[in-house]
Amino acid sequence: MYNVAPYIERCVKSLEHQDIPIDNFEIICINDGSPDNSSEIVKSLQAQYSNIHLIDQENQGVSRARNNGIECATGKYILFIDPDDYVDTNSFARILRVAAVSYTHLTLPTTYSVYISFVAVSLKKKNKKYARYSYLFSHYTLHYF
Repeated sequence: MYNVAPYIERCVKSLEHQDIPIDNFEIICINDGSPDNSSEIVKSLQAQYSNIHLIDQENQGVSRARNNGIECATGKYILFIDPDDYVDTNSFARILRVAAVSYTHLTLPTTYSVYISFVAVSLKKKNKKYARYSYLFSHYTLHYF
């Protein structure tokens, strides 16, 4: 996150309003040394939602922020979201259904991670390493690990 305070709450709340259980995905927010109050906003959201993780780092740029988020993710799938974007309500289950139908060799996990690259959603699967695949679903890219 870098100077996205006006957008971050809408982004995170859109991720929380999904059709999979909240304990089945994590939201990883990377504060990339932002001088605004983005980090404080995420901290206040952490009080409401138990699946939000905040990582503070010195400014290292978007690529390093995403890589650091990937390192922390426990999910089998990672969905990158920019903090000035938001996700349609109840879209996660649809994305996973498309993956199951389109890519029958995939076994869908019971937990996930959303990574808002600056916020990310990690669809969880602890202590596993998987080959990386990218699948496009409308305007979403779901990364398989």
